[in-house]
Amino acid sequence: MGTKPSRDLEGRCFYSSNVIAVYCVLNLPVGTFLYALNIARRGNRLAGYGVAAISLGSLLGMLWVRAWGGQVTNFLVISILAGIALLKAEDRPYRLALSRGGATARWWPPALWACGASLCVWAAAFLSASLTIES
Repeated sequence: MGTKPSRDLEGRCFYSSNVIAVYCVLNLPVGTFLYALNIARRGNRLAGYGVAAISLGSLLGMLWVRAWGGQVTNFLVISILAGIALLKAEDRPYRLALSRGGATARWWPPALWACGASLCVWAAAFLSASLTIES
């Protein structure tokens, strides 16, 4: 008699390697954040949430610099290479997580969060600049 496969990841959602790769190319911190969430949801919480915190900090830092008129270098080649690397690295663990009861996460909520964070930073910069002008 065969044993039933483990369903220990049931109820957890995982981003596909394709979604992570596309987000890496569009915005590297968002792509690495999604990859880090997958790591944490598979059970390595310390590493996953650590990388997620660094990714989130770098995203907010980039947005803040842009909001204040600074230049953020576009590392397109690095983003593409990271996307390809994570596409290859995450494919098998993603499929394994699905076989263990995991579900596919929707691709669009991270885009809304990234846009929302961008709007908040731009609004804070605008309000700060307008308060400075009035003084």
